[in-house]
Amino acid sequence: MSYSFSVQAPTKAEAEIKVRDKLVEVRTAQPAHELDCDQAFDAAAAFIKLMPDDPARDVWVSVNGSIWQVVGGAEQVTISVSVHMATR
Repeated sequence: MSYSFSVQAPTKAEAEIKVRDKLVEVRTAQPAHELDCDQAFDAAAAFIKLMPDDPARDVWVSVNGSIWQVVGGAEQVTISVSVHMATR
């Protein structure tokens, strides 16, 4: 199971909320990601916090993840997070 999404928001706090909302959608559509969505959010939030507060630019976040699930857990998990400041 895999997912990929990007969000853009005018503030770091709003970017975190948008990432959280997207990960809720992922969990709903792909229950296997119950195992890794919290970690994906934590990683995204950590990188978002590194960005400057800039009222002239948006925070852009891309999150990709995949999981190969086996009985009792996961066999392979991949999470990729990219964050940058975007011109409005």
